[in-house]
Amino acid sequence: MDDSPKPQSVEEPRMLEAYLRGRDVPCPSCGYNLRDLPNARCPECGRDLVLQLAAAPRPPGVFIVSIIGLALGAGFSGLLIVYQIVQALRGRTIGLWIFILLTVGGTVVEGALVVWLMMVGQRFVTWPRRWQMLCAVCCWLLSLANGLAFAFLVP
Repeated sequence: MDDSPKPQSVEEPRMLEAYLRGRDVPCPSCGYNLRDLPNARCPECGRDLVLQLAAAPRPPGVFIVSIIGLALGAGFSGLLIVYQIVQALRGRTIGLWIFILLTVGGTVVEGALVVWLMMVGQRFVTWPRRWQMLCAVCCWLLSLANGLAFAFLVP
């Protein structure tokens, strides 16, 4: 595929001018407002401008579902830590080491994954749809495993 710049046709600058007429659009290079620009060059930074077609970004639905899945598990573990502290203050302990391992481990692992997912958020929507779906399913399965481990391992 040839990515070298193509010479502009006479029509392209007119199409750009028509697009910018009455619209507030920032220069992609310097951010200058190009509203009603009379030519295809930014008056602020001097860069040539072209009107081009780009793919629309995917909606963030799967990303949000992934975050909710992880946050649910991390929140569940965090609430259980608070519960264990209250029980310990009342003199009651329930399988303390297993409980601590599961709740602190669940909170740290799922919390770290929430942070990681938030950091890759912009790139997440560019992943292939099947990878996005796999990520969302894994997030929810991790939270489910966290809850089941608690239900079956803590006496």
